[in-house]
Amino acid sequence: MNNPFKNTSKEMIDAINNVINEQTNPKVFNIGGKVAQTIDFSSSVDDPEIYIKGLGVYRLSLIKKMIKQDLVRFTDMVGDKPSKDMLVMLTDVEGRKSSIYFAYRLNGLAEVEEFMNRPTVKRKITLLKKNSGG
Repeated sequence: MNNPFKNTSKEMIDAINNVINEQTNPKVFNIGGKVAQTIDFSSSVDDPEIYIKGLGVYRLSLIKKMIKQDLVRFTDMVGDKPSKDMLVMLTDVEGRKSSIYFAYRLNGLAEVEEFMNRPTVKRKITLLKKNSGG
């Protein structure tokens, strides 16, 4: 059986998903990033919930806070530990998990910020703020 969507581009599929999403819930945006999947403004326009693939749903402020904590922890490791100990901490199972989570959060934040800085998205956020009274 032929697949009618075989030659459909990812951009077109993302655009269709966005239209469907906006019709079902105008406060949820499918950003189609490699790491960050959706932004949900339902509970707060100023601090939306972000779905990061493989990690879960976090508020934008919490993602930023976790990134800052990771950076402080990594900085402390550089100051306190010899390079060899630091390498072991970052490459053992727990260290790798920590490093991967940090990278996912950082990539997700970058994708979200890039998406939210688009003029059309800024306009929609402004309208959501006006409609919510904030």
